[in-house]
Amino acid sequence: MPGDFPVFQVDSAGELEAGPFEVDVEHDSTVCDGRETVKMIASIIAPPRHAGLGYRLFPGVGYYKLHAEAKKWDDARRACTEEGSHLAIVNSEEESKALQKLLESEAKTSFALIGFHDLFTEGSFVTIFGQPLKESGFYRWSSAKEPNNLGQEPGEDCGSIHKNGGLNDCNCNAHLPFICELPQ
Repeated sequence: MPGDFPVFQVDSAGELEAGPFEVDVEHDSTVCDGRETVKMIASIIAPPRHAGLGYRLFPGVGYYKLHAEAKKWDDARRACTEEGSHLAIVNSEEESKALQKLLESEAKTSFALIGFHDLFTEGSFVTIFGQPLKESGFYRWSSAKEPNNLGQEPGEDCGSIHKNGGLNDCNCNAHLPFICELPQ
């Protein structure tokens, strides 16, 4: 029925990443009194919006930015927040592999700070959003010796990721590169 549905809508505000548009078309036809009517519904998905300077898109995973300038964990957390992002939280093996690629291609170190800690209760790691790390969807440590230094001074209460894609606890005052993640 003409006028019942918009023919075509495009929201073109903001830059888009390079890439193909995804198009899905469904149709149905009926014949009534010798006249054929075709109804079509199309969904068009544009490439994602450009995330901003320094953020890299990993399709199907998200946008991430490696900050090479080393900071302490709390300063890194603040820097991500100021960009409208947060310290990266690894929720899957695919996300771990994306961060591993980011570290391999852009870092001159084996570790980068990410968004988990055990600052509230020693040995009970949580994400920066308070979710237990074991429930985040990814809980693989960088080696069998991790987490280590539990209860020792200086403790290793903040989170990082190793270039092998595994998690690592580190001293919160260690100056390391860090990875920010844009919320989806």
